[in-house]
Amino acid sequence: MRYEAVSFLAALPSAMATMSTLAYHPPAELLAQSQTDSSCNFPADFHIQNFVAKTNETGPAATLSAYNFTFVDKTTSVTTRCFFNSSSVSTTPTGLTPRYACADGDVKFIWDNAHRQLTVVERICPNAKGTDSYEVSGSEVIPLSCTGSGSCSTNSTDLDVKYTALDPVQDPTLRVKYWVS
Repeated sequence: MRYEAVSFLAALPSAMATMSTLAYHPPAELLAQSQTDSSCNFPADFHIQNFVAKTNETGPAATLSAYNFTFVDKTTSVTTRCFFNSSSVSTTPTGLTPRYACADGDVKFIWDNAHRQLTVVERICPNAKGTDSYEVSGSEVIPLSCTGSGSCSTNSTDLDVKYTALDPVQDPTLRVKYWVS
């Protein structure tokens, strides 16, 4: 027991340095888990790469009918494709804001068309049973430019977005897996 306490205390300086870059505050039990579980990391940011979209409307407030992007989190080593189109189905039950799963089901996203804002939610730190009990989230306004043909893109191919919240998992669904037949 004493060795574990000393080991935990010895790791505190590096953990505190990491925590100083975060915009959220992990609870004590999650901090303790991160000291013994190398897969429990606290990401400060993520990247949205190559966001492109299509619309069937015109004007600056045109509703997007389809879009896709690549999500990259270097801290958790997750890179996944994310997309939305007419066949996309929300993973959340009725009453919750619709979330759409990326190819890696630990990453989900919410699009707010009125504000052109993308919110990404990533589940982190699975417990001993493999269940994720916490998720981090962050949002970014995507500066889109749409052409008359309905093709939309952003002026940046790589947006660096800060995670601003850590909460218990809100979406009670399990990880979504896709099979190709």
